[in-house]
Amino acid sequence: MSVPAPARSFLDPDVVPADVHRRAARVVLLDGDRVLLEHVRVHGQPEQGSWWELPGGGLEGTETTAEAAAREVAEETGYDDVDVGPALATVRVRYRSATHVAEQHTVVHVAWLRSRRRCPRRMDELETAGLLDLAWCTLDEVADGRRLDLPEIRELARDALAGRFVPRRLTDRDVVCWSDDAPDGQPLDDGARATILDQRLVVRDAAPWSATVQAWLAHLREFGVDDVPAPLGIDANGREAVSFVDGEVSTALWPASLRSDEGMARLGRLLRLLWRASAGFVAPPDAVWRTGPRPRLEGEVIAHGDVGHGNLVWRPDGAPALIDWEFAHPAQPLHDLAGAAVWLVPLTDFDHERRGFDASPDRRARLHALAAGAGVTVDTLLEAIPPVLRWERRRVEELGALAIRPFDAYLDAGQPAGFSRVEAWLRRHAGDLR
Repeated sequence: MSVPAPARSFLDPDVVPADVHRRAARVVLLDGDRVLLEHVRVHGQPEQGSWWELPGGGLEGTETTAEAAAREVAEETGYDDVDVGPALATVRVRYRSATHVAEQHTVVHVAWLRSRRRCPRRMDELETAGLLDLAWCTLDEVADGRRLDLPEIRELARDALAGRFVPRRLTDRDVVCWSDDAPDGQPLDDGARATILDQRLVVRDAAPWSATVQAWLAHLREFGVDDVPAPLGIDANGREAVSFVDGEVSTALWPASLRSDEGMARLGRLLRLLWRASAGFVAPPDAVWRTGPRPRLEGEVIAHGDVGHGNLVWRPDGAPALIDWEFAHPAQPLHDLAGAAVWLVPLTDFDHERRGFDASPDRRARLHALAAGAGVTVDTLLEAIPPVLRWERRRVEELGALAIRPFDAYLDAGQPAGFSRVEAWLRRHAGDLR
């Protein structure tokens, strides 16, 4: 199910300050091995110079970003026979027009030219004066040093031309004071960072996967799962919100509930409930997950994707709630349970005193409690862990190599080797855990 657009705005002026806020759509438009770029300037502001950018513009009325992308391409380029595909990226840019400073949240789609048929372009006088040229560019030409409004256009074009459609958040940028002498602008405060608004909403910039995750959370709440945030939609400015989940969160010191065997059993029961809820979930037709747009395979559930202590909130009665669903994706049923076992039993060496344990915990008892809560045998759970570790390692290696955040940081921090160390620890100690 989809989440209706909220009536209110989720803008926090301390986080997103500007005179005007708007949503926009842009397009990586492909024709064979070429991508279309526009050479533009702001009419009347020669100090800003000129640059190359992807076709696109602001949303009108109740348009979706895909609908706006197709309309803008036709208006600016004349190409009106295009097939708009999934969202590749989101970015927030602050810029200066002739009259104001605007903050724009943009969704970048991939699209394919179905035919080279062209209609008359439909632009106003200022738009016409600002559009200097159109060029179909090869990847080498995109990367030839020309000034781009978003440096990541090179990576987006590279991935789209290679058939890779893994969504990403781009670096938010402030180009209010940019010029030919300062061509890249300045990074903005990260709009992906979640902030608390009105003491009850968790708000951040929407990402390519936000609408899909909001639909999943809506399904969970309708199913009767109260241990997840309530989805509140994406506002007209590209900010998404979910309800704030009150309770005790984990820092380096784990809450008492997480340190208890009963807490592990209750976490297992929550994960089993999520598996059951997955059976009736029908993803939106344009569903995009952080792992990319792909159909859900038979037997798969929707995994949280990051069941670590930092994404658990413990209620006063000891019940766990799962927050921050950005890494949700279709996966085999035991994916989250395996991750919970590795990081929360935990099945690795760790500083137990830092986590609040008086002595090294009884890992066998904790693992058995987690498995019993989920309704699976310990042997079944232990067999599921190595494939999940290898999948996680491949994901970090592949997406980190493509400079996709935050996987590039995980790769730089040596996380793939960490997964291998956990697997080696498990081989040494599996017999003691059964």
